[in-house]
Amino acid sequence: MGLNVVTDQFYLPQNILSSGEIICIIARMLCRINSSIGAAGMETAFIASAIAGQGLNDNRLSGRNIILLSLFRHIGFYRFINEKRSLEDIYKQNIRHLDALYGYVYLKNMTPFAEESGFLLFHDVKYNSAIAAKNCQMEYASLIFASEQIVSLLHETNFNYNDDDFKKYGLGQFNQKYIELFKTADKNLDISDKIKGGSYVSEVMAQCRNVKYGYAAACQFLKMLIYIMDFKSTSTVIHTIHTACYAVSIGQHMGCTKHEMDELFVSGILHDIGKMSVSDSILESPGKLAKEETAEIKLHVNYTEEILRGIVSPKILDIAVSHHEKLNGKGYPQHLTAEKLSIQQRILTAADIMSALSDSRSYKGRFPKEKTLEIFSQMTAAGELDGRITDCVSKYYDEIQDNLIVQQKLLIVPFGTIEKQFQEELESESNIENI
Repeated sequence: MGLNVVTDQFYLPQNILSSGEIICIIARMLCRINSSIGAAGMETAFIASAIAGQGLNDNRLSGRNIILLSLFRHIGFYRFINEKRSLEDIYKQNIRHLDALYGYVYLKNMTPFAEESGFLLFHDVKYNSAIAAKNCQMEYASLIFASEQIVSLLHETNFNYNDDDFKKYGLGQFNQKYIELFKTADKNLDISDKIKGGSYVSEVMAQCRNVKYGYAAACQFLKMLIYIMDFKSTSTVIHTIHTACYAVSIGQHMGCTKHEMDELFVSGILHDIGKMSVSDSILESPGKLAKEETAEIKLHVNYTEEILRGIVSPKILDIAVSHHEKLNGKGYPQHLTAEKLSIQQRILTAADIMSALSDSRSYKGRFPKEKTLEIFSQMTAAGELDGRITDCVSKYYDEIQDNLIVQQKLLIVPFGTIEKQFQEELESESNIENI
């Protein structure tokens, strides 16, 4: 994805979001997939960062890693849970070990902090200063898992804890300096009150936005964003990638500039993230949706806007959330008409439709070229689509499909490798020694 060039045949798009922006979007997405687990990750990140802010005296630990490792500490849970399962349910069903192993493999393959992901393998290991002196991953683990337990303590005591509670809730197994630093932070910075009142969220998001990485790492995070959707809906991942790539190809043939094509690419990737708030059963339904289910799926555009607002630029936001608008005002959610829809908004709408028609779905097979173009023509005649874009899709249909084969390779991730490594870790009897 590091390329940003125009060739005789196709354009390879470039990510124009920063690492911080993408991480903020991911944080909101995780909360939408499962609010209980997403909130726990945010609260853990807030407490761990607050503890670190009191002074750790360990230069091996970075503030950036503390935030990200805490935020994604529960990433493995999304592999084994559904939208309604709480953390308490997970603990009762004893899958924390699976969560830690899968999270370790996932972060190792999907993020720029692969080396530090080994902290998850210490999830059930009592703090040992001798090991920690040699391996900073144990130190990260002690800080993050202590913060996680403090989150539980706060909620279970209704934010009215005492010193004895720290032992009662198992915090004796962690590096005790973190417990004392938390008490100091809570006294000076009102940590408990901020979590109880919800104001901590804006502080965590501000810290995430300030995370700095180079371009290659930002592209890694963008892929992570896309494939987090797979925890919810595989078909949404495929549709997202295809829509983004179709939008770039159509944009090139419509005379868009490089930057405008990059905007189309990113908008295409983001346009359906609101589906993380929609019921699993609706997203993967094999049949026709009932009236109330159709009403729910339409809300994904509103959810997309809620996730993106305040993070991406207004232009990216407008393009992403208007992909179901029609020129005649019969689209949704705002019923915008032609004079209020830019060429980029119109192109993304066409790309979304092209993907919906040309891809296989749980409820339909892939439409052939002739059928797809027939539907485009019908929608244009009905005043829904821009005739210039329909002509472009008709003229360059085969080329756009060929370009897709190349462009989508920019977003491929080693999912097979992740699953294979996870199974290998499960079979291993000495995970800690193998770090």
